[in-house]
Amino acid sequence: MPWLARLRADVPNIRASLDHYAAVGDDAGAAHIASCLAWFWTLNGMLQEAAVHLQAASTATGLTPRLRFRVLFGRGLVEASLGHLDGAHAIGRQARQLAEETAAEGEDAYPVGGAPILLGVVAWARGDLGAAIRHHEEAMRLADAGGDSWISAVAGVLRARTAVDADTPDRRERIADGLDRARRCGDRHILGIGYEQLARLELHERRYEAAIQVARRAIEQHTLIGYPEGMVAALQPLGRALLGTGDHDGAWATHRRALGLATSIGHPAAACEAMEDLAAVLEHRGDDPDALQLLLAAQARRLAEGVPARPGSQEQLDRRIARLRAITGITTDPHAEITDEILTALIG
Repeated sequence: MPWLARLRADVPNIRASLDHYAAVGDDAGAAHIASCLAWFWTLNGMLQEAAVHLQAASTATGLTPRLRFRVLFGRGLVEASLGHLDGAHAIGRQARQLAEETAAEGEDAYPVGGAPILLGVVAWARGDLGAAIRHHEEAMRLADAGGDSWISAVAGVLRARTAVDADTPDRRERIADGLDRARRCGDRHILGIGYEQLARLELHERRYEAAIQVARRAIEQHTLIGYPEGMVAALQPLGRALLGTGDHDGAWATHRRALGLATSIGHPAAACEAMEDLAAVLEHRGDDPDALQLLLAAQARRLAEGVPARPGSQEQLDRRIARLRAITGITTDPHAEITDEILTALIG
Protein backbone atom coordinates (compact mmCIF):
# COMPACT_ATOMS: atom_id res chain seq x y z
CA MET A 1 0.00 0.00 0.00
CA PRO A 2 1.95 3.03 -1.28
CA TRP A 3 0.18 5.62 0.89
CA LEU A 4 0.96 3.65 4.04
CA ALA A 5 4.60 3.32 3.03
CA ARG A 6 4.79 7.08 2.47
CA LEU A 7 3.23 7.73 5.86
CA ARG A 8 5.74 5.43 7.55
CA ALA A 9 8.58 7.21 5.78
CA ASP A 10 7.23 10.51 7.10
CA VAL A 11 7.36 9.49 10.78
CA PRO A 12 10.40 11.75 11.48
CA ASN A 13 8.56 14.71 9.94
CA ILE A 14 5.42 13.89 11.95
CA ARG A 15 7.45 13.87 15.17
CA ALA A 16 9.02 17.18 14.22
CA SER A 17 5.57 18.66 13.59
CA LEU A 18 4.32 17.51 16.98
CA ASP A 19 7.42 19.00 18.63
CA HIS A 20 6.81 22.27 16.79
CA TYR A 21 3.17 22.50 17.89
CA ALA A 22 4.23 21.79 21.48
CA ALA A 23 6.96 24.47 21.32
CA VAL A 24 4.60 27.17 20.07
CA GLY A 25 1.76 26.14 22.38
CA ASP A 26 -0.65 25.11 19.63
CA ASP A 27 -2.49 22.42 21.58
CA ALA A 28 -5.27 22.11 19.03
CA GLY A 29 -2.81 21.54 16.17
CA ALA A 30 -1.00 18.83 18.11
CA ALA A 31 -4.29 17.21 19.13
CA HIS A 32 -5.49 17.19 15.52
CA ILE A 33 -2.35 15.36 14.35
CA ALA A 34 -2.46 12.93 17.28
CA SER A 35 -6.12 12.08 16.71
CA CYS A 36 -5.51 11.48 13.00
CA LEU A 37 -2.53 9.24 13.73
CA ALA A 38 -4.01 7.23 16.61
CA TRP A 39 -4.85 4.29 14.40
CA PHE A 40 -1.64 4.57 12.38
CA TRP A 41 0.44 4.37 15.55
CA THR A 42 -1.53 1.31 16.64
CA LEU A 43 -1.20 -0.27 13.22
CA ASN A 44 2.54 0.34 13.32
CA GLY A 45 2.99 -1.12 16.80
CA MET A 46 3.95 2.28 18.24
CA LEU A 47 1.65 2.01 21.25
CA GLN A 48 3.90 3.72 23.78
CA GLU A 49 4.52 6.69 21.50
CA ALA A 50 0.80 6.92 20.75
CA ALA A 51 -0.03 6.91 24.47
CA VAL A 52 2.30 9.82 25.17
CA HIS A 53 0.91 12.07 22.43
CA LEU A 54 -2.74 11.15 22.96
CA GLN A 55 -2.48 11.69 26.71
CA ALA A 56 -1.07 15.16 26.07
CA ALA A 57 -3.82 15.86 23.56
CA SER A 58 -6.53 14.78 25.99
CA THR A 59 -5.50 17.49 28.45
CA ALA A 60 -5.42 20.23 25.81
CA THR A 61 -7.85 23.13 26.08
CA GLY A 62 -9.82 24.84 23.36
CA LEU A 63 -10.61 21.71 21.36
CA THR A 64 -13.90 21.38 19.52
CA PRO A 65 -16.15 18.60 20.87
CA ARG A 66 -15.60 16.62 17.66
CA LEU A 67 -11.82 16.80 17.94
CA ARG A 68 -11.86 16.00 21.67
CA PHE A 69 -14.01 12.94 20.94
CA ARG A 70 -11.55 11.70 18.32
CA VAL A 71 -8.69 12.14 20.80
CA LEU A 72 -10.58 10.20 23.49
CA PHE A 73 -11.51 7.42 21.07
CA GLY A 74 -7.93 6.97 19.89
CA ARG A 75 -6.45 7.19 23.38
CA GLY A 76 -8.95 4.71 24.80
CA LEU A 77 -8.15 2.05 22.21
CA VAL A 78 -4.41 2.50 22.75
CA GLU A 79 -4.78 2.24 26.54
CA ALA A 80 -6.82 -0.94 26.10
CA SER A 81 -4.12 -2.47 23.90
CA LEU A 82 -1.54 -1.62 26.56
CA GLY A 83 -3.64 -3.45 29.15
CA HIS A 84 -4.65 -0.29 31.04
CA LEU A 85 -8.27 -1.38 31.28
CA ASP A 86 -9.42 0.90 34.10
CA GLY A 87 -8.06 3.92 32.29
CA ALA A 88 -9.56 2.82 28.98
CA HIS A 89 -12.95 2.31 30.63
CA ALA A 90 -12.86 5.78 32.18
CA ILE A 91 -11.96 7.29 28.80
CA GLY A 92 -14.78 5.34 27.17
CA ARG A 93 -17.27 6.80 29.64
CA GLN A 94 -15.95 10.31 28.93
CA ALA A 95 -16.35 9.66 25.20
CA ARG A 96 -19.92 8.44 25.67
CA GLN A 97 -20.83 11.51 27.75
CA LEU A 98 -19.28 13.81 25.16
CA ALA A 99 -21.16 12.02 22.36
CA GLU A 100 -24.43 12.47 24.23
CA GLU A 101 -23.71 16.17 24.82
CA THR A 102 -22.87 16.82 21.17
CA ALA A 103 -25.97 14.90 20.06
CA ALA A 104 -28.10 17.11 22.33
CA GLU A 105 -26.61 20.11 20.53
CA GLY A 106 -27.45 18.63 17.13
CA GLU A 107 -23.91 17.55 16.20
CA ASP A 108 -22.61 14.00 15.78
CA ALA A 109 -19.48 12.79 17.56
CA TYR A 110 -17.09 11.15 15.16
CA PRO A 111 -16.59 8.28 14.58
CA VAL A 112 -20.26 7.44 15.05
CA GLY A 113 -20.49 4.47 17.42
CA GLY A 114 -16.94 5.01 18.65
CA ALA A 115 -17.81 5.16 22.36
CA PRO A 116 -19.61 1.78 22.48
CA ILE A 117 -16.80 0.24 20.42
CA LEU A 118 -14.32 1.32 23.09
CA LEU A 119 -16.51 0.27 26.01
CA GLY A 120 -17.10 -3.09 24.35
CA VAL A 121 -13.37 -3.70 23.92
CA VAL A 122 -12.82 -3.05 27.63
CA ALA A 123 -15.79 -5.20 28.68
CA TRP A 124 -14.50 -8.07 26.53
CA ALA A 125 -11.00 -7.78 27.98
CA ARG A 126 -12.46 -7.91 31.48
CA GLY A 127 -14.45 -11.04 30.64
CA ASP A 128 -17.88 -9.37 30.72
CA LEU A 129 -19.10 -10.87 27.47
CA GLY A 130 -22.72 -9.80 27.97
CA ALA A 131 -21.72 -6.15 28.24
CA ALA A 132 -19.36 -6.50 25.26
CA ILE A 133 -22.22 -7.88 23.15
CA ARG A 134 -24.52 -5.00 24.11
CA HIS A 135 -21.90 -2.35 23.39
CA HIS A 136 -20.87 -3.77 20.02
CA GLU A 137 -24.44 -4.28 18.87
CA GLU A 138 -25.12 -0.66 19.82
CA ALA A 139 -22.06 0.39 17.82
CA MET A 140 -23.32 -1.52 14.77
CA ARG A 141 -26.75 0.11 15.01
CA LEU A 142 -25.30 3.60 15.32
CA ALA A 143 -22.75 3.07 12.56
CA ASP A 144 -25.26 1.54 10.16
CA ALA A 145 -27.69 4.40 10.80
CA GLY A 146 -24.93 6.96 10.35
CA GLY A 147 -23.39 5.31 7.27
CA ASP A 148 -20.02 4.65 8.92
CA SER A 149 -18.87 1.45 7.22
CA TRP A 150 -15.56 1.34 9.13
CA ILE A 151 -17.08 1.36 12.62
CA SER A 152 -19.77 -1.03 11.39
CA ALA A 153 -17.12 -3.47 10.21
CA VAL A 154 -15.02 -3.16 13.37
CA ALA A 155 -18.07 -3.73 15.55
CA GLY A 156 -19.11 -6.66 13.38
CA VAL A 157 -15.85 -8.60 13.73
CA LEU A 158 -15.59 -7.77 17.45
CA ARG A 159 -19.15 -9.02 17.91
CA ALA A 160 -18.08 -12.22 16.13
CA ARG A 161 -15.09 -12.54 18.49
CA THR A 162 -17.39 -12.36 21.50
CA ALA A 163 -19.70 -14.96 19.96
CA VAL A 164 -16.75 -17.35 19.62
CA ASP A 165 -15.65 -16.68 23.19
CA ALA A 166 -19.18 -17.15 24.52
CA ASP A 167 -19.66 -20.24 22.32
CA THR A 168 -23.10 -19.04 21.24
CA PRO A 169 -25.12 -20.99 18.64
CA ASP A 170 -24.94 -18.08 16.17
CA ARG A 171 -21.13 -17.82 16.24
CA ARG A 172 -20.60 -18.98 12.63
CA GLU A 173 -23.32 -16.62 11.39
CA ARG A 174 -21.75 -13.78 13.36
CA ILE A 175 -18.39 -14.48 11.76
CA ALA A 176 -19.95 -14.51 8.29
CA ASP A 177 -21.65 -11.16 9.03
CA GLY A 178 -18.42 -9.65 10.34
CA LEU A 179 -16.45 -10.82 7.29
CA ASP A 180 -19.14 -9.43 4.98
CA ARG A 181 -18.95 -6.04 6.71
CA ALA A 182 -15.15 -6.14 6.51
CA ARG A 183 -15.16 -6.90 2.78
CA ARG A 184 -17.60 -4.08 2.09
CA CYS A 185 -15.45 -1.71 4.13
CA GLY A 186 -12.27 -2.82 2.35
CA ASP A 187 -9.98 -2.56 5.40
CA ARG A 188 -7.43 -5.38 5.48
CA HIS A 189 -6.91 -5.20 9.23
CA ILE A 190 -10.63 -5.74 9.89
CA LEU A 191 -10.74 -8.58 7.36
CA GLY A 192 -7.77 -10.16 9.12
CA ILE A 193 -9.56 -9.98 12.47
CA GLY A 194 -12.57 -11.64 10.89
CA TYR A 195 -10.47 -14.49 9.50
CA GLU A 196 -8.87 -14.87 12.94
CA GLN A 197 -12.31 -15.52 14.47
CA LEU A 198 -13.06 -18.13 11.82
CA ALA A 199 -9.71 -19.79 12.55
CA ARG A 200 -10.52 -19.82 16.28
CA LEU A 201 -13.89 -21.44 15.57
CA GLU A 202 -12.35 -24.11 13.34
CA LEU A 203 -9.80 -24.76 16.08
CA HIS A 204 -12.54 -25.04 18.70
CA GLU A 205 -14.25 -27.65 16.51
CA ARG A 206 -10.92 -29.50 16.10
CA ARG A 207 -10.81 -28.84 12.34
CA TYR A 208 -7.08 -28.23 12.56
CA GLU A 209 -6.20 -28.10 8.86
CA ALA A 210 -9.03 -25.65 8.19
CA ALA A 211 -7.91 -23.53 11.14
CA ILE A 212 -4.34 -23.46 9.80
CA GLN A 213 -5.48 -22.31 6.37
CA VAL A 214 -7.75 -19.56 7.67
CA ALA A 215 -5.22 -18.35 10.27
CA ARG A 216 -2.65 -17.98 7.51
CA ARG A 217 -5.13 -15.90 5.52
CA ALA A 218 -5.53 -13.65 8.56
CA ILE A 219 -1.76 -13.31 8.94
CA GLU A 220 -1.47 -12.52 5.23
CA GLN A 221 -3.94 -9.62 5.54
CA HIS A 222 -2.11 -8.18 8.54
CA THR A 223 1.30 -8.68 6.95
CA LEU A 224 0.26 -6.79 3.82
CA ILE A 225 -0.31 -3.65 5.91
CA GLY A 226 2.36 -4.34 8.54
CA TYR A 227 -0.03 -4.68 11.50
CA PRO A 228 1.90 -6.49 14.30
CA GLU A 229 -0.94 -6.61 16.84
CA GLY A 230 -3.12 -8.40 14.30
CA MET A 231 -0.30 -10.78 13.40
CA VAL A 232 0.15 -11.71 17.06
CA ALA A 233 -3.56 -12.42 17.45
CA ALA A 234 -3.70 -14.62 14.35
CA LEU A 235 -0.52 -16.50 15.24
CA GLN A 236 -2.24 -17.88 18.33
CA PRO A 237 -4.84 -20.08 16.58
CA LEU A 238 -2.22 -21.02 13.98
CA GLY A 239 0.18 -22.29 16.64
CA ARG A 240 -2.55 -24.10 18.53
CA ALA A 241 -3.81 -25.76 15.36
CA LEU A 242 -0.29 -26.87 14.45
CA LEU A 243 0.03 -28.38 17.93
CA GLY A 244 -3.28 -30.15 17.35
CA THR A 245 -1.82 -31.84 14.26
CA GLY A 246 1.22 -32.95 16.27
CA ASP A 247 3.61 -30.43 14.71
CA HIS A 248 5.40 -29.45 17.91
CA ASP A 249 8.25 -27.64 16.17
CA GLY A 250 5.89 -25.60 14.02
CA ALA A 251 3.78 -24.67 17.04
CA TRP A 252 6.87 -23.70 19.04
CA ALA A 253 8.22 -21.47 16.27
CA THR A 254 4.81 -19.83 15.78
CA HIS A 255 4.30 -18.99 19.45
CA ARG A 256 7.90 -17.75 19.78
CA ARG A 257 7.24 -15.40 16.90
CA ALA A 258 4.06 -14.20 18.62
CA LEU A 259 5.94 -13.58 21.86
CA GLY A 260 8.62 -11.59 20.05
CA LEU A 261 6.08 -9.41 18.27
CA ALA A 262 4.00 -8.87 21.42
CA THR A 263 7.09 -7.85 23.37
CA SER A 264 8.29 -5.50 20.62
CA ILE A 265 5.02 -3.50 20.62
CA GLY A 266 4.53 -3.57 24.41
CA HIS A 267 1.37 -5.71 24.42
CA PRO A 268 1.35 -7.51 27.81
CA ALA A 269 -1.80 -9.57 27.29
CA ALA A 270 -0.56 -11.02 24.00
CA ALA A 271 2.87 -11.72 25.51
CA CYS A 272 1.28 -13.65 28.38
CA GLU A 273 -0.86 -15.69 26.00
CA ALA A 274 2.19 -16.55 23.90
CA MET A 275 4.04 -17.72 27.02
CA GLU A 276 1.07 -19.86 28.01
CA ASP A 277 0.94 -21.36 24.53
CA LEU A 278 4.68 -22.09 24.60
CA ALA A 279 4.10 -23.86 27.92
CA ALA A 280 1.45 -26.01 26.21
CA VAL A 281 4.03 -27.14 23.64
CA LEU A 282 6.40 -28.07 26.46
CA GLU A 283 3.59 -30.03 28.14
CA HIS A 284 3.03 -32.01 24.96
CA ARG A 285 6.76 -32.71 24.79
CA GLY A 286 6.72 -33.95 28.39
CA ASP A 287 8.92 -31.12 29.69
CA ASP A 288 6.70 -30.47 32.70
CA PRO A 289 9.11 -28.46 34.95
CA ASP A 290 9.83 -25.85 32.25
CA ALA A 291 6.14 -25.77 31.26
CA LEU A 292 5.19 -24.99 34.85
CA GLN A 293 7.82 -22.28 35.12
CA LEU A 294 6.55 -20.60 31.94
CA LEU A 295 2.95 -20.70 33.18
CA LEU A 296 4.01 -19.20 36.49
CA ALA A 297 5.96 -16.51 34.64
CA ALA A 298 2.86 -15.61 32.65
CA GLN A 299 0.70 -15.57 35.79
CA ALA A 300 3.19 -13.33 37.59
CA ARG A 301 3.17 -10.91 34.66
CA ARG A 302 -0.62 -10.88 34.50
CA LEU A 303 -0.74 -9.98 38.19
CA ALA A 304 1.93 -7.30 37.80
CA GLU A 305 0.35 -5.73 34.72
CA GLY A 306 -3.27 -6.14 35.82
CA VAL A 307 -4.07 -8.09 32.65
CA PRO A 308 -6.74 -10.79 33.07
CA ALA A 309 -6.85 -13.94 30.97
CA ARG A 310 -9.39 -14.25 28.17
CA PRO A 311 -12.95 -15.06 29.22
CA GLY A 312 -13.11 -18.65 30.50
CA SER A 313 -9.36 -19.18 30.22
CA GLN A 314 -8.23 -18.59 33.80
CA GLU A 315 -9.92 -21.73 35.10
CA GLN A 316 -8.15 -23.80 32.47
CA LEU A 317 -4.82 -22.17 33.32
CA ASP A 318 -5.36 -22.91 37.02
CA ARG A 319 -6.05 -26.57 36.22
CA ARG A 320 -2.89 -26.81 34.12
CA ILE A 321 -0.79 -25.31 36.90
CA ALA A 322 -2.33 -27.61 39.51
CA ARG A 323 -1.69 -30.67 37.32
CA LEU A 324 1.92 -29.69 36.68
CA ARG A 325 2.50 -29.01 40.36
CA ALA A 326 1.17 -32.46 41.19
CA ILE A 327 3.38 -34.12 38.57
CA THR A 328 6.58 -32.21 39.35
CA GLY A 329 6.20 -31.60 43.06
CA ILE A 330 7.31 -27.99 42.46
CA THR A 331 5.73 -25.52 44.88
CA THR A 332 7.24 -22.30 43.55
CA ASP A 333 5.33 -19.19 44.59
CA PRO A 334 3.37 -18.04 41.51
CA HIS A 335 4.08 -14.45 42.51
CA ALA A 336 7.84 -15.02 42.37
CA GLU A 337 9.69 -12.95 39.79
CA ILE A 338 10.79 -14.77 36.65
CA THR A 339 13.77 -12.89 35.28
CA ASP A 340 14.33 -12.15 31.61
CA GLU A 341 17.38 -14.44 31.76
CA ILE A 342 15.27 -17.38 32.95
CA LEU A 343 12.64 -16.67 30.31
CA THR A 344 15.26 -16.52 27.59
CA ALA A 345 16.72 -19.82 28.79
CA LEU A 346 13.28 -21.42 28.68
CA ILE A 347 12.25 -20.32 25.18
CA GLY A 348 15.66 -20.05 23.57
